[in-house]
Amino acid sequence: MSPETDQTSETGAKSGNKPNRNKMHDHLDRLGSALPDLAADTAACIRFFSRLPLDKVNTEDDPTAAPDFIRIARAAPLAGVAIALPAAGLGMVLGYTYLPPLV
Repeated sequence: MSPETDQTSETGAKSGNKPNRNKMHDHLDRLGSALPDLAADTAACIRFFSRLPLDKVNTEDDPTAAPDFIRIARAAPLAGVAIALPAAGLGMVLGYTYLPPLV
């Protein structure tokens, strides 16, 4: 092969990577725009399932609106973890003490 063909094949290989980078940036942009929605949906789940009075977490969140259950269903497991984690952590810490199990 001549040096000219080697250069064009390298250039073609390098330019072939640019669309992959753009796809990756597009994916990261969509993920970055989905995180505020997920935070708002998680806050709505926590408010509904636990009745904890959370303030507005971001601009996407409306604490006075009724929750859209189709939309917030994806955040229900995360809200469950957020609600149960303090009690589970306290139970684990108290389990390592010499207090009676009833405590």
